[in-house]
Amino acid sequence: MLGHLLENIWVSADKEFALSWNNRSSVVTDCGRQLTITDQGYAVEVSRRQPRSTPAVGVVTSNQLAAQLLAVEGATYSSMSAVFRNAWQAICDRTNTLSIALHNALSAQPTTTMRTLLGREDIIATYLGGGYVQGLSRSEPPRFIARKPTPFCSRLPPASGGSPRWTADGPLSLLRM
Repeated sequence: MLGHLLENIWVSADKEFALSWNNRSSVVTDCGRQLTITDQGYAVEVSRRQPRSTPAVGVVTSNQLAAQLLAVEGATYSSMSAVFRNAWQAICDRTNTLSIALHNALSAQPTTTMRTLLGREDIIATYLGGGYVQGLSRSEPPRFIARKPTPFCSRLPPASGGSPRWTADGPLSLLRM
């Protein structure tokens, strides 16, 4: 069974099982092996790890250094892989949430949603279903203001008008509209 040992408490890798013992726990010998009886009543063989190098040695062999660097590389790779995987999963979850919210907004209020998304007020939208929206640009008709006729200009009544982009003053002609 795989797990992690922290002082005298062992926790399984899936964190569903834990064992604890101390220095006063009873020890039995079975088949030539020393077994420690845990506080939960299980017999475990505690392995003693011996360091591979002696302390206070100033020289490191190339094999030792290569092994240590390989261990650091493996630990770094596994931890960074988990961080990257979790970050990518969070991005995907947020994107899916945004997509669902956008589809709901488009089906409930397509014109308001499209105007907000595009930043334009001259759009009329219709939700067609299946994630499709039909958008139409509406243009305002030119506004004309009739003015008081002057007797010497023209037979047509004078008018002022235009759109937000242009304005015109002159006789009102139905042929030019």
